[in-house]
Amino acid sequence: MRYSLAGKILVFCLALGVWSGVGSLFAYTPVEQVRQLKACVGCYLRNANFDHHDLTEVNLRGANLEYATFKKATLYKADLTGADLKGADFTGALWVDGVTLCKKGSIGKCLAQEQ
Repeated sequence: MRYSLAGKILVFCLALGVWSGVGSLFAYTPVEQVRQLKACVGCYLRNANFDHHDLTEVNLRGANLEYATFKKATLYKADLTGADLKGADFTGALWVDGVTLCKKGSIGKCLAQEQ
């Protein structure tokens, strides 16, 4: 079976497009994965910087978030079940309930600001 030059170019471009799409899925850093896919279950995110990020409804179940920073991040409806929060800084973050703002010194957990 013979293909025209145009047909060969079309097949090449389609293959390249599919390959680059698959490759980009694996090109995410863990922080980008959290932001783009809204999930990183069981991920190693020690020392990750999520300052000022909108992490609404993100799934971080069982993730290692030791010493990660979430300063002024939005964590509304985030799932942190079983996550290791040792040393994580939640200063100024909007907590998972969507109401509580974490005060300065919220290390390892959210300490609600006085109303």
